[in-house]
Amino acid sequence: MKRSFSLILLAVVFSFCYNSRLSAQNDTLIKLKGHNARVSSVAFSPNDSILVSCGWDGKIIFWNTATFDKIKTLTDNNLPVLDIAFSPDGSKLISAHTDTLIRLWDVNSGKLIKTFISYKGYNAGLAYCPNGKYFISRNSSNNIYLWDLNTEIPIKSFPEEFGKILSVDINKAGDRIVSSNEDQNFRIWDANKGEIVKTFYGFDYTYYPVKFTPDGTKFITGNRRGTLELWDLISGEQIRAYYDNIYNIEALAITVDGKKIISANSNNQIIIWDLNIGKKIKYLDTPMWYKPFLSINSDGSIIAYCDNDNVVKILKSTVITIFEENGNNTSNTEIINITPNPTSGQSEIQFSLASPSIVNLSITNSLGSEVTRAIDNVYYGQGKRKVTFDAENFSPGVYFCTLKAGNFAMTAKFVVLR
Repeated sequence: MKRSFSLILLAVVFSFCYNSRLSAQNDTLIKLKGHNARVSSVAFSPNDSILVSCGWDGKIIFWNTATFDKIKTLTDNNLPVLDIAFSPDGSKLISAHTDTLIRLWDVNSGKLIKTFISYKGYNAGLAYCPNGKYFISRNSSNNIYLWDLNTEIPIKSFPEEFGKILSVDINKAGDRIVSSNEDQNFRIWDANKGEIVKTFYGFDYTYYPVKFTPDGTKFITGNRRGTLELWDLISGEQIRAYYDNIYNIEALAITVDGKKIISANSNNQIIIWDLNIGKKIKYLDTPMWYKPFLSINSDGSIIAYCDNDNVVKILKSTVITIFEENGNNTSNTEIINITPNPTSGQSEIQFSLASPSIVNLSITNSLGSEVTRAIDNVYYGQGKRKVTFDAENFSPGVYFCTLKAGNFAMTAKFVVLR
């Protein structure tokens, strides 16, 4: 399927080498210690009263989210636990282990209800269908499995022939599954037929996490170019891009109201976004030494994450404000829109300035080398502007257009075809 690259990018400051910086007050980092080996996953219960963590020590620990005291610990032969997921009503918990089995637990009693058998490899990427009758997993043998709680083996297998599966999720209706793969593409599957509905081509960068929005009509991807992308499930069109920076997007989560995105990158940063306009509303520097796993409570006020140690980290923080060195708050927003995109010749770059600025606009290839500079230290007043460039002599591939205006910078992506 032809991929749309129509971009409208709403961005705020991400470069701190200039005179702007981020300030956070009353941020709280809580460390929960109870595991004896690396923590592999965390999950909030649907009513936010319980946080569950699991790890390579074979423990599944329940924490009280009001006090963050330990409630209880579950284990089955001390087998390492790779992932966990709550049922939609919060009464049950599924856990994936290194012995290739998936276990179903009663949350109140802590009793093991049953086990599910996977004959090929171990499972992770657990996600419940909203009706609570089914769940999915991604398998180390490059399969996606659909499970029925009433049976012990998968009722459907989605064979992947495109390399290792990096992430999976299922939509609200339970009829569509999204997956990302090492072949640098991501796909939409018909959960009932086990067939690919759409393939989205990632060109020269790999997509890591994928996640459906709560209403199931859209999904979000994160890639190694530091970009989050919001897609329409039905049309297959890209709705919006959220530019972080050059660092890998390692994990993401969405609040249940569908208004906020939480992302973690490879530069030890957690960012909270306004999903509808793409604006960063919270920015946290925090130690992360390995690919993290994120979970958030319903309103996004508490973030739990784990990385490469035996500690569960809890972030309870206030909104971070963005301000200039002189103390004046700023709400500058620039817009980049590139048309046509993809292109093979003349294209137009449109942008909007909230205040007069010295503007630089450069175009770089996927290796980071500057190909051309469309605007070089030109003063523009407040308002909408546009500039044209000719991509006729560009080699086919992915390019990045970076706009710098005063202390602000943002990047949009476009594709050159032949």
